[in-house]
Formats: sequence, C-alpha cells, structure tokens
Amino acid sequence: MSVAIIYWRDDAIGVLLVVGIYGIYLILTQLAFSYFTIILPTVQPGLVLAVPLGVMIFVEHRATQDLLASIKREKSSIESRLREKELQLGLLERELTDEMIDPTRPSQTELTERVKQIKDEIRLLSSQVADLESDRSLMSAGQGVHQFEGIVYDRQSKMGGVVAMIDKVARTSANVLVFGESGTGKELVAKAIHKRSERRNGPFVAVNCGALTETLLETELFGHEKGAFTGAVKDKPGRFELANDGTIFLDEIAETSPAFQVKLLRVLQEGEFERVGSVRTVKVDVRVIAASNKNLKSLIDQKKFREDLYYRLNVFSIEIPPLRDRLPDIAALTAHFLRSEGHSLAVSETVMSLLTQYRWPGNVRELETAIKRAAILSKSENRSLLRVKDFPTEIQSSVNALLDLEDKILDLLRSKHFSRSSISETAHELGGLNRGTVGEYFRGLCLTSFFEHKWDIKSASRAVAGTDDPEVTARVSRKISEYIRNLTAEIDREESFEEVRSHLNAKYKNLPQRYHQVLDEVVRAYLDAKWE
Repeated sequence: MSVAIIYWRDDAIGVLLVVGIYGIYLILTQLAFSYFTIILPTVQPGLVLAVPLGVMIFVEHRATQDLLASIKREKSSIESRLREKELQLGLLERELTDEMIDPTRPSQTELTERVKQIKDEIRLLSSQVADLESDRSLMSAGQGVHQFEGIVYDRQSKMGGVVAMIDKVARTSANVLVFGESGTGKELVAKAIHKRSERRNGPFVAVNCGALTETLLETELFGHEKGAFTGAVKDKPGRFELANDGTIFLDEIAETSPAFQVKLLRVLQEGEFERVGSVRTVKVDVRVIAASNKNLKSLIDQKKFREDLYYRLNVFSIEIPPLRDRLPDIAALTAHFLRSEGHSLAVSETVMSLLTQYRWPGNVRELETAIKRAAILSKSENRSLLRVKDFPTEIQSSVNALLDLEDKILDLLRSKHFSRSSISETAHELGGLNRGTVGEYFRGLCLTSFFEHKWDIKSASRAVAGTDDPEVTARVSRKISEYIRNLTAEIDREESFEEVRSHLNAKYKNLPQRYHQVLDEVVRAYLDAKWE
C-alpha cells in the first residue's frame, strides 16, 4: 500500500492523465450506448469497472517494478564493494609475499591481520549478496520429501526410522512412550499412531499434564460428579471417558506426582476408575500414549517417577531426534512451511545457510514460527524473498558465527594434520557439532581452493593444508581427488549444465549453501573441459 502511495505521489502527472482518459471514456460510452436501453444496463457496469481495475493493476505492476529495481541497485552496490575488497585483498597478499622476502617492509604480523580483516569483510559482503538471491536448493527439496500422517521428513533423515517404528507400533493396542525435546512433534507422532491403528475411527484426546495442578488433572482425566466440590454444578465426564474406544495422549507425563501416578497405574492395569465424588466404577477401553522431554529412568532413581508405571507405559518407546540432528529435514520443512504461507515465497541463500547451521533449541516449532514471522514481514514489504532481516534476532546473530565457523574448522583440521580422525575430533571440539557438517564444510573448502587455484590439485592442496609438509599436503590432495572423482562419476559431458545439475542434487543437499556457487563453477568447468 505504501509503495502504491509513493508511486501516486511521484507520478502525479501520469495518474491525472489516466483519470482524464477515464473521464473521456465514460462520456463516450454514455453517448455510444445511450440509445441501447436493453444492452446498456448489462454492458456498461462491466466496462465502467474495467478501467479502475486496469488502473489498479497498472499501479501494482509499477510498484513491483520499482521494488525489483531497488533490490537490483542494492545488489549492484554490494557487488561493487565486494570487487573493491577483493582487489584490496590481492594487493595485500602480494605485499605480504614481498614482506617475507624483504624484512625492511612493514610488519608481517600487521599485514597478516589486515589480510584477515579484508577476508572477513569479503565473506560478510558475499553473504549480503547471497541474501538477495533466491536459494535454488528448495526448488528440488520436494523430490526426496515424504509426508506420513502430517509428519514431513526427508528420506535421508533419521525420521525415516521413527516413521517405520510408528507404522509397526500402530498395528497393536500396546501403550507407547514417546521421548523428545520440546517442539520435536511428540503429539504429531501420537496422532500418527492413532490414525494408523484400528482405533482410527475412535476419538483422539490430548492432555498436557504439566499445565494442570494435581487436583485439576485428576478432575480433567477422571471427571467429577455434581456437587463433588464447589463449582461442580453438573456431572462432567473425564478425558478417559471421552477417549473410550480411541486413544488418549498424556503429554509431559513426568510432571505428575507419585500420588497421582498410583491412580493412573490402576487405569492402565484394570481399565477402570471412579469420577471425583463418586463411588461408581467406570470401565473404559483406551490406548494410552504418553510423552516426556525428560529422562524417566533418572526420575525413577530420584523417586520422582514410579518404576511400575514406567514399565506399564513403556511397552514400546519412540525417540524423536532434535531438529539439529535432522539436517536434511530443515530444507524439507522450510519448503513445507513456505507453501503454507504462500506458493510464491522463497528464502535467500544466506537464510538457508543460517537455517541449516542454527541449533534450533525450540526444534520444529521454532522453525515454523520463524518462517511464519519472516513471511509476514516479507509480505508487508511486497517481497516474495525472505531475507536475514526478516528472522528473529537470535537467528540473525548467528551470521557472524557462521562466517567464523569455516575458519575454526580449517584451523582445527590443520592442527590435527588432517588425520583420519580429525573430522570427528573437530566436530567434538566445536561443541558436539555434527560430524557430517564438518565433513561437508571441508568438502566445500577443498572445492573452493580447487576453483581458486585454476583446477591445480597440487596448489589447492597446499593452500588448504597451510603447510608445505609433503605428508600433510598428500592427505589433503587425496581428499580433493576423491571429491573430484565422486563428482565426475555422475556427470555426462554430453548433457547441458541444467541437465547435469538436476542429477547432482545429492552433491548439493548437505553442502553448506555458501559453497553451492563454487560447485556450480566446478561442474561448468568440467563440462567445458577446463580440467580433467
């Protein structure tokens, strides 16, 4: 709306011209159809409405064009600064090389610090450019994505095992314990079990045990008789009665007291209970699925959870991995949430890098909320591209951490001389980072060096190794050669780049977004026979 207002103000003459033409048009239509009393009432309203509609479309189109032009100008400005910094970097690196030869030159340490500063600025500018470009990996994200009773997951994700377990468990009437951090989708798993079971036509009733006091929880689950307590003006059936012939889901079961757990145990063993204030026994046939984000065995040792209740509930157990351990699912879920907000929405390359590297303490729920917020802010500016600035502060603040991660990984790998266990050890030292993430960063670093050194594996290996030690550079060289062989094995030089790119989704999938453009260049160069 604001963009349209600016347009009207800036292009007042054009709008007045349109209004004038519209007035003349109305007069002409009135004269032309004044003698056709039957046709006029039918045709003229449509024609009268057509022009305002045309004006609105014209204004909206101009506003969109102005916005696109603004984005292009912003991108061009950043790219210009990026080229300037790259030129400065080249000059500094040559100066640093001269300093090593001539000790009379300025301090080598000072030059090294300046080189590092320029490199940091280049990485930041590169991320800003990428924040203005749509991430292409989401376009192919749907190819490996599955949906199982509302659960969205990638076929390479750990959720595949969870879904397989759900399918097996659902066929029985056994009780189930679901474990997982807050926001991982425990209720979604419980619903999937219910929908796949023979009780699917019965009710599914969910209760958050942690949200109620012990007294309220007992009344909520078992119901009460009229007059059982102040305010009990009529009989009320409990959740167990409402779930008869179906499934009841007890979330946060660890928050219940040992005294209440005794009453719950009786329902599980006998299938019967009494309402609060009643002596009449109520019998029910209910499947119980309980969930917790805590270690129940530890609570048993602390005498906070009954061991007999634990074993009664834990006929089957399902562990839902946190989102940070399900990296392939992040792209799948992002694409899914974007579709629910609007089919034309997309995320920038920098945003996709942030989403895959962020730790997601709130798991899938936090991701969904972040996408919803970003979509609202993006739409408010008439943008279809979600950018870093649209996301919560805690996600935005991880940009610098993302830029530093590459340096940390490379420094740690170098300190370990790229030994066989160096990737696992580096992942552990970086706070339990996924081993696969470290490996993919290393692959990206190797491909980048291969590209920057004009397809010379020997030079690229020395640059990555950071030393001339023949043993260390040989290890890096073997890894670069392995990455190249694995890549070229899937490339047919008779195909176009677009055709080849569509076959290489697996090579791009877990590679950090910042290296996708480098991989594109490596593939193009191979197709053009610039290297063998």
